[in-house]
Amino acid sequence: MKKTHIVSIGAAVQDVFLQGKIFKPKKEDDGELVEEFILGTKNDIEDVTYSTGGGATNASVTFARLGLNSWFMGCLGDDVAAEMVRHDLRKESVNTSLVWESKDQGTGYSTLLLAPNGERTILTYRGASSDFSITDKKFKGVNPDWVYISSLSGDIDALEAIVDYVKKRKIKIAINPGKGEIKQSARFKKLLGNFTILSLNKQELEMLFGTADLDTLLEKSNKQVEYVVVTDGPNGSYVVDRQNKYKSGMYKDVPVIDRTGAGDSFCSGFVAMIAEGESVEKAITYGSANSTSVVGKIGAKAGILTTDRGLDSMKIEITKL
Repeated sequence: MKKTHIVSIGAAVQDVFLQGKIFKPKKEDDGELVEEFILGTKNDIEDVTYSTGGGATNASVTFARLGLNSWFMGCLGDDVAAEMVRHDLRKESVNTSLVWESKDQGTGYSTLLLAPNGERTILTYRGASSDFSITDKKFKGVNPDWVYISSLSGDIDALEAIVDYVKKRKIKIAINPGKGEIKQSARFKKLLGNFTILSLNKQELEMLFGTADLDTLLEKSNKQVEYVVVTDGPNGSYVVDRQNKYKSGMYKDVPVIDRTGAGDSFCSGFVAMIAEGESVEKAITYGSANSTSVVGKIGAKAGILTTDRGLDSMKIEITKL
């Protein structure tokens, strides 16, 4: 049986996680949670973890661990962080031949201040990771079955160029867009008919279609896209296809160590199952299990599952549309 070929397009960054007792969220009068440090002081922390991230690299590892032929397409700098990203991807059997190098920007880099409850504050240098100058030549040598598009840092021109290239070749598109693309809702909505899978969280769905009850939002989003996936944090997830609405809770209630990559792991897990011809129910279960495993470890890749076998069953409510 032919393996599914999938190219993941988006950012690649080096992540550095800092853990310490000093990272304790404080609630302001307006309800906002903040972290405060006295300027000019030196603070001890208990642990440092080096990892790599970026939505597209995270997804590419999910696909590779499930045995799909997986490529990452994106931009890196000429530096040590780039070497770390390439090493991590090659170790996971992700093909990096579609990576290009920036001449004037460093590899994307994030420092994550990790609170004891798994929430984090992220300081990000986007650098080369925001270069999406994608042309037909960038796809040279690969003819994928699917393209997975992660956040493009608001570069809607790049998204339109990718869609234009892909639709001419009848390649299926799964997209987990960033807020920067969603905010340009008029242009983004014109592209919806080209997507096989659209994955958003509830807040992003409201940004795109306006505030309304969830059923109305799902109905609006479902008119042009074959599968719409909506995650809602601890409330679980929703999927709508042409026939049904699926509602599921959390896979398991586990201690959260780090929420980084939770959305990427759910979406990429769902996409992998659909791309391999599995049912929506199995796709939801695998995406949920993948996300649950990821939040139990530090970093966006450490907890990504290596098999779709032996998963616990989930209660999934199915309603005819």
